[in-house]
Amino acid sequence: MWSCRSTASTQTTMAATTCSTDDPTHDDLSLQDELTPAAVCIVRSSSSDSDTTLVSPTASQSKTGKISSSPTQVHDHIRPEKSETQQGLFCVSNAVYARGGTVRSLPDPLETFLGIAETEGMAFLFKPFGMDQLYRLLACHRPIRLSRPPGYGIEMFTAIFMARVDNSTPVPFDTFHATECTLDSTIGLHQDTVLLLDFGGVGVGADLDAALTAYVYARCQHYSEHHAMRNLPPIDCFLPSSSPAASIISHTVGRSLCKQLSVILLIENFDTVQAPPAEAERVLNAFFHKLENMVVFGNIKGLVLFSDEEKQPVPNLHHTVDITHHPAFQTAVGCTEEDVLDLDNALAKSFPEAEGDVLEMLKEKGVISPFLFTRADWDKDLLPLHPARAAKLCMTEANRGVYPLEPVMEVLTEKYSLNPHDSVVHGIDRCAIEGPNHGQDTKTS
Repeated sequence: MWSCRSTASTQTTMAATTCSTDDPTHDDLSLQDELTPAAVCIVRSSSSDSDTTLVSPTASQSKTGKISSSPTQVHDHIRPEKSETQQGLFCVSNAVYARGGTVRSLPDPLETFLGIAETEGMAFLFKPFGMDQLYRLLACHRPIRLSRPPGYGIEMFTAIFMARVDNSTPVPFDTFHATECTLDSTIGLHQDTVLLLDFGGVGVGADLDAALTAYVYARCQHYSEHHAMRNLPPIDCFLPSSSPAASIISHTVGRSLCKQLSVILLIENFDTVQAPPAEAERVLNAFFHKLENMVVFGNIKGLVLFSDEEKQPVPNLHHTVDITHHPAFQTAVGCTEEDVLDLDNALAKSFPEAEGDVLEMLKEKGVISPFLFTRADWDKDLLPLHPARAAKLCMTEANRGVYPLEPVMEVLTEKYSLNPHDSVVHGIDRCAIEGPNHGQDTKTS
């Protein structure tokens, strides 16, 4: 069992790995040697080398200061003092919430959670079931892949899941309720840090390795600043690695672990880099090989790969669990019929004169019926101890079809004569949750 203690001497009788944030070569990983679960981080204070703290790299810290090696343990949750945002979100219709208590607009599919929560009258559809099961699956220490076709709203799911787990989200998710809530809805709320990457467009007109390295470096620098860590070493320090981008991430994760911050890495459009196939395969295989190992060894608490393609991805993913057709995630992305009617009822309270059956309007747009992604043979070739089986995920939503998010938003906008939400999505940094300082840094790194 891991413990956290202070000592007056840097001498320790146990073998330890020294996490020095000033040594960039430390994180050019040989994972088995440098960041295995058995390693111990020695955190030295800037003022004196005499103060050290021993911390498990796999441990996560609750808001009470207790450290647990179990990613699914329920910690005592101390809610921060209520802010204006927390006080302003009210339930309007079942799982639909809005700041101010009335719904008068709908979010852009690429909007951030805070963009929704801090906008007066904007609908927030709280769908905890898929997020809860995804967090439960993280305990298996395997990367996870989830794909949905374009238009279903996988970007929205990513943004809300990020807000669910990130420890700087100013609106605690235990203030929301939905009929699909389970005991899992109380586990892992706001206990981790999130590094969100988006590979869409990476590599366009440039060397893929250099472009990926520069992009990841910028994102990790932003993450370091947000969590009050010193700037990364110069990018040239990471270039000797077989995958500089992966080494930058491992360096950032190592620093986070020494600050007792667990990291969940989310990658959107992970399989859509713009590069010739041979170059993409070489660069991404090296990159994901290191990341997969970091998850298996418990250094990264979770790695989730999102995509709007169901093609065989360019990188060879040897340890990744594909949950695209798993019954537990059937309703995670998109809108069930109940979701559609909840949004319709919420808007009807603000616009009672509007007419039209939204389900019939969806049919007129060619969305005849909700879709099932679940496959009956999802576990046909899985061994008994495969993570998708061993996690014992809840599958009560397996047979509920979902509509794609974008057509739902379109018919509701049409029925209630709404102005399309003017969300400047290209100026929003979806990779950051700014907490109390949200809005001070809105440029994408």
